[in-house]
Amino acid sequence: MEAFAISIGPREGGRFWDVSVLTPELEDEIRAELSDLGVQRHQLEVSVGSAGYNANASTILAVILGILLFGRELNETLNAWTDLAGKLRKVLRALRSKHGSVSVSESAAALLVLNVLEERGIPIDDLRLVAHEVMLVANDSLPQDLVADFRYQPDRFYLFTLRGADGDTHVVCLRSSGQTEFVYSLPTGSFADYYGLDGDEA
Repeated sequence: MEAFAISIGPREGGRFWDVSVLTPELEDEIRAELSDLGVQRHQLEVSVGSAGYNANASTILAVILGILLFGRELNETLNAWTDLAGKLRKVLRALRSKHGSVSVSESAAALLVLNVLEERGIPIDDLRLVAHEVMLVANDSLPQDLVADFRYQPDRFYLFTLRGADGDTHVVCLRSSGQTEFVYSLPTGSFADYYGLDGDEA
């Protein structure tokens, strides 16, 4: 999975970035806006990125080091992960309100999946990632080798397939904006549920 990153850039309003310079003042502003995630200064890399469609469509790219949800790079409890997912939602809302457009990389989207499932009352204890896929939005203005790079083209869909402790499978699709496209829960943990049988009939 790619690095945990957030692309911040005005496509629906807000101010436009200077494409040539990331000033110390702007970098400090972005760092302050991301401070609610609780990351240390050395964990956060801030640079100029691209919105992907023309040379003037710049973004600010914030890469957060040391966060890898399903690889458990951070030795945290599940409660800590869900708490961080809630904080990420809050930060994304604030950034979008101020700057107009925000996108997240696949690793950040994976964290949001916990939030999506928890809000739907789906148990998230011992979730296991079965499969994941990035579906890129076509962009003829970029060389093909850059379309797959979040730094240059942040527009994409993410598809996650997870299996819970009960054996059921959950398929979640998110836009890189963090918007949920769909959530499907499949009764793979029980043949009785698969066939629609109650306990007595099983």
